[in-house]
Amino acid sequence: MLQHVMSITLIATVASASPAPSQIRANSSIGGRTAAPPPRLMVANPALATSTDSAASVAIGDGMRDKITKAVAGTFTILTKRDMNTALAAYGFADNEVLNAASAMRLANQIDARTVVTSTLSKGADGRFSLIVRVSGSSASLDVGHVATVAQLPGQPLADFGGKAAEAIIPAIKGWNDAKVCLDQSTTKLDKANEAAQKAFRAQPGHGLASYCLAEIASKRDSVGPATMQAWQDVTKADQYSLTAWQHIAFIHNFKGDSGKVVETYQQMLRVAPTNQVLRDQSYKIFQGFGRPDAAMQVVEEGIKMDPANTDWYDLKSNVCIGKGDFTCAVASLEEVFSIDSTKADTSFYAKILYAAKEKPDTAKYVMWAKRGAAKYDSRADILEELAIAYGWAGQSDSSVATARKMIMVDDTKVDAFMRIVKSLVDGKKYREAVSLAPTVKGLTDLDAKNNYAGLLVNAADEVRKATPPDNDLMIAMSDAALSVGPTSNQVIVVANFFISAGLSTSVREMSTAVRTPQATCESTKAYEAVLTRIEPALVSAATSTTAAIANFAKGLLPSVQSEKGEVVKMLAQRCK
Repeated sequence: MLQHVMSITLIATVASASPAPSQIRANSSIGGRTAAPPPRLMVANPALATSTDSAASVAIGDGMRDKITKAVAGTFTILTKRDMNTALAAYGFADNEVLNAASAMRLANQIDARTVVTSTLSKGADGRFSLIVRVSGSSASLDVGHVATVAQLPGQPLADFGGKAAEAIIPAIKGWNDAKVCLDQSTTKLDKANEAAQKAFRAQPGHGLASYCLAEIASKRDSVGPATMQAWQDVTKADQYSLTAWQHIAFIHNFKGDSGKVVETYQQMLRVAPTNQVLRDQSYKIFQGFGRPDAAMQVVEEGIKMDPANTDWYDLKSNVCIGKGDFTCAVASLEEVFSIDSTKADTSFYAKILYAAKEKPDTAKYVMWAKRGAAKYDSRADILEELAIAYGWAGQSDSSVATARKMIMVDDTKVDAFMRIVKSLVDGKKYREAVSLAPTVKGLTDLDAKNNYAGLLVNAADEVRKATPPDNDLMIAMSDAALSVGPTSNQVIVVANFFISAGLSTSVREMSTAVRTPQATCESTKAYEAVLTRIEPALVSAATSTTAAIANFAKGLLPSVQSEKGEVVKMLAQRCK
């Protein structure tokens, strides 16, 4: 059972809270006193289903803005196109930027436009546009507005179409301030609140915000009664995008034990907000809890059938597929997004498709998408990490190492990511490639990373030692690399020196015999001396091990090595005159 109604709002990073430019602050002076200006309203350019329609969006947005300005002047201060572009520039956007609804609302909130008109533009098979227009508050805390849908007439100019869309939403804008009065009075003066709501209804029958106000009042009287249910349903008739209203409805259905209606309500929420990740996660839990894991995919299939060019449905489908563990389906769905509109391939897209390709696993897809992501976002350490791992999986070890080095140069704080790449190389038995990264690790300031790197190589060196036959040269190289980065773990240091000792011990035995033959030369004796000089400190370290086998090995060999060093001095005196 749902115990309470959780508020769902669109999640996104809030723009910088620096003050808006002075030229878009409106004030007027009457009789020497500053009068409060009408509240600000921002009309955003319509959001797009595909990026190819951006010019149309701007033209339609201009038409809407002009018509709304003429209709509500004095009631609202409408931000002009120039004001809009000044505000966009202040927050890092280009002139006439087409923002999605969430971004437009955040921008409006930042520049003190408490009311905002957003819209979504789509194009039919006949090439004509349709527009869903919504007036709402700019604060995400008030998740309600009023919605109108308008279709372009054959041959209708874009600016005129924008004007017609404005006409459809202007009554709701005119009733907005009265609906706000209803909210303001709803906790103290119910008669005033109801009077304000009725005034809003006269401007716009079924006004969404006024309906929301009355639904809140009804909820306080009886949170689950039939009148309250009807009140929240009235809100969704005016604004099907109000997730708050839908969740109140779901709460009431759940309270009454109607699991089928709860599932249907969450399906409806997914239909109106398919990209809302918080809602997605919440819906999946609801569907699983009520034994309807298929419910999300049902929404996806309906959406794709109705609007096959809408990338939001394929993005939602990828999430559903990941939730089911069907990573092939997830990759295919995201590839549909890319094929419809490649500009949708942002960092979130690459994070998701790389995760799915890696989990399957599909090495070819993993490499392909990692390369594309790194080409587009060459300074993103997280994508470079994926590319380095992908190269390692594909056997392109040199590329993996080069990408790992680039990643840590791009962001030297990504030490954990760098170590994941090292581990991927070690797990793939790409030991020489892992060894080649020792100079990079040595240059890090993170001591834990150095100890982790040394530990990974020493553990892998043990596998090399146990192989048949062992690769002594590789084992020594791995141990040398581990020690070269400056680990502080005594256990790692001792074991690395043991592997160096074990690897060199074979050479000591062979060279000890060789230097005592008639064929021995000054050069071969010097080579033997170098090996003895190298193995001695390694044995001294290994002899301190708390592992008896290691300590006994070192203690057993060390006296012989030290004795041999004295003998070699005599040999050199005779042979190197």
